[in-house]
Amino acid sequence: MLKYIMQATLNGSITTQLIEARDNAGAKVIVAQKINQNYKSDKRYAIGEITLKDPKGKIIYLIPQEEEKGGV
Repeated sequence: MLKYIMQATLNGSITTQLIEARDNAGAKVIVAQKINQNYKSDKRYAIGEITLKDPKGKIIYLIPQEEEKGGV
């Protein structure tokens, strides 16, 4: 298994998780699952920037931060 690093960032607040997967595609699936599990309780996953780095530290997946909308 390879070790990947997932980061969720919003307004300077960062959450980092270690992900183990067989390959890049498997790591991307795990990232999607983690976003789905956490987006309701943690805005970093809902609208923050999500990056996935391979074992060499190269970004292989990036979801840019969404703009926060005013109102409720």
